[in-house]
This record gives sequence, C-alpha cells and structure tokens, in this order.
Amino acid sequence: MKVAPICSWMRQTIPKEEPFLCVKDNLWNAEADFIREAAPGTRLDSASTALDGLRMIKDAAEIEAIRKANDIVSIGYELAAEVIRPGVAEYDVAMAIIQAVVADGSESMGVGGWFRQLTQRKIENGDVVEVDMGAR
Repeated sequence: MKVAPICSWMRQTIPKEEPFLCVKDNLWNAEADFIREAAPGTRLDSASTALDGLRMIKDAAEIEAIRKANDIVSIGYELAAEVIRPGVAEYDVAMAIIQAVVADGSESMGVGGWFRQLTQRKIENGDVVEVDMGAR
C-alpha cells in the first residue's frame, strides 16, 4: 500500500485540533486509564475503526493480488465440486483441494467449513458439505 493515499485519507478524516490515539479493541480499562493519565486530553479510538478507511484504499499490486487469489480459489471450488462424492474420505477431499490450489500458485491455503477437523470419515449420500477456503 502506498503512503500518499493513507496520508491523504488521514488529513481528511482526523480533526487536527484533537489529539487521539488508536488502540486495540480489547484494551483493558487499566491500560486505557494509564494512557489517559500519561496523555491527558487524548481521545482513544478503536484501531479497527481507523483501519477500516485505510483498507478501502488499494494500489495496483493489492488489486492484482486479490484477483490472483480469487482465480486460485475458483479453481479450488471447481475441484471441490468434482471430488466431493459419497464414499470419498473428508481428508482426501481436503488434500485434493489444497494440492490443486497450491499447484496453481497459492503461497498458503486454508480450507475450513466441513474440513476444520480432517478425518478419514467418508462422505455419505445426503451430507451437506460446506467448503470455505482462502488463498494467498
């Protein structure tokens, strides 16, 4: 991500007259009290809220990475539709999906849904199989 869009967004969003500090969402009260004592008059904001605006700004490299990940995951879903059949073990389905996605260029892979705990249990007729995956 380039710095210029972030700085521009910050200048438009952050009031100059009020000092603030972005903190983690699960900050303990004692930590917040310590910060308020150390920096009186400083407003504490959620880091998630501040970062939401920044996440909307994408440069060309980020957009290309998102497109590549989408293409790779599409291959994984196509393969999942082919290999999920009654009699096939959960483990074998997950491994086939992971191998295909990694072979297509994913640096890392996560398969969730039905496959959070891989076993040798065989898929049965009538099973609802949820496939949730992400590539990077």
